[in-house]
Amino acid sequence: MTHGIYFVNIQKFRDMNLENLNTRSDILIISDEAHRSHNNFDKDFVDEKLALLDSKNINSSKNKPYSRILRDAFPNAKFIGFTGTPIENKDIETKKIFGDYIHIYSMANALEDGAIVVTFYENSKIRVHLSKEQLDILDKMDDSEKTQIKEQSEIKIKSEATKYIDREKHKEIKKFLFSNERLKKIANHFIKHYEQRKSWLEGKAMFVAYDRRCAFNFYQKILEKKPDWKNIIKLIVTPNTQKDSPEMTKALGTFEERKNIITEFKKPDSEVKILIVVDMLLTGYDVPSLDTIYFDKFLKMHSLMQAIARVNRPYKKKAFDENSIEKNKKKALNENSIEKIKDSALIVDYIGIYHNIQEALNFYWFGREIDDNEKNQAL
Repeated sequence: MTHGIYFVNIQKFRDMNLENLNTRSDILIISDEAHRSHNNFDKDFVDEKLALLDSKNINSSKNKPYSRILRDAFPNAKFIGFTGTPIENKDIETKKIFGDYIHIYSMANALEDGAIVVTFYENSKIRVHLSKEQLDILDKMDDSEKTQIKEQSEIKIKSEATKYIDREKHKEIKKFLFSNERLKKIANHFIKHYEQRKSWLEGKAMFVAYDRRCAFNFYQKILEKKPDWKNIIKLIVTPNTQKDSPEMTKALGTFEERKNIITEFKKPDSEVKILIVVDMLLTGYDVPSLDTIYFDKFLKMHSLMQAIARVNRPYKKKAFDENSIEKNKKKALNENSIEKIKDSALIVDYIGIYHNIQEALNFYWFGREIDDNEKNQAL
């Protein structure tokens, strides 16, 4: 390897035979989005799809994660990680992987510099919230259902988190979440709330549903009440051809149609004003004119802060171009007619995640522990 700067995707390190590719100690490796690509570098990696297809030959699907291969290839290299949302929990901690922070540009810094806008919290005030105990049960149960670990050459559902959880109680909670009565209340509140707020900026809003089923049911409830919103509100979730009903398949449209909707939503003046999502578009999707996010999904820490970041981007728009201003000098003298400025954003909570927001702010706001007074000022 000659001296220079190289840009590569971490997927380049999928070849397991790269150990000690270069043992020099003057190599610096800088990783972006370090909380994603390096959080499992010290663990065995299992290709879940292959494992589920052929559980008997599970050993054939075992590989090192790319980040582990990268470190084995350059054992004496120095590593620096860039991340907007470092992870810190009992299983993963970005700081343990990369070492102590070199520099922190916190959310408080970003707000002071005008890189983000202040975000307000609003409790929906309708009786559809889950208690903290119920949210904890959902959180732990979902982890146990989705997380698979390698145990004695077999794939098993992680059981540690479920030993003390009452599965029947969990079923009742989900039954409540999916109930028509609850979704109807949320839909009615959403319509009223959105109509009061839509003229504040560009009318862009995102609704984060608990899962695909809830997302589609909510979409149907909205269109039952507001059929004229057909071109305004769109459902953006990952399709499942084996499970989706014909009605849901039609609502989702084709891949090209969804791609076009995602592009159109970014345009301040487009007809698409509301997106219903579950996981898609909650990270890395930049729409500065988006000012309101509605949560009916349990999120916490880095996932929650990434979702909130969809709405806290600053936005400024001139209402007239230069030619229009010349033709409308009197109107242009009015400051409000010259530009629209987004100076704040809004979170509307339907599930009861205020405690989670406070916990996330405790970690991300200043990059240190903050007291309750600072938390209340931050949000």
